[in-house]
Amino acid sequence: MKQVLLIVIVVTCAGCGPVTVTSGDSITYAELEQFFRKHKIDGNHAAALKKLSFVGDVYVITIHGYPNNLEVCESLAAPMRTGNLLWSDIPGVYHCELLE
Repeated sequence: MKQVLLIVIVVTCAGCGPVTVTSGDSITYAELEQFFRKHKIDGNHAAALKKLSFVGDVYVITIHGYPNNLEVCESLAAPMRTGNLLWSDIPGVYHCELLE
């Protein structure tokens, strides 16, 4: 009887594993930010271009793959701040944040 109980416990727990950001087909902005804060890409922290809206900060773009991700983000945000891009005409304050 003990062996049967042990087998049931082992089989039941076999499917139990850590839930990660890669499980499922959708993640939240908080999970995305947590992932990039926890992981460097080629030794560099990612940067997030965010827009301040009535619901708080909203991700627009995550920048990674450059040795200077924050500087790249700032150069992308500059035209948005001045309204020089068509899709930046949506009101909001754009800012960059290093995800470390």
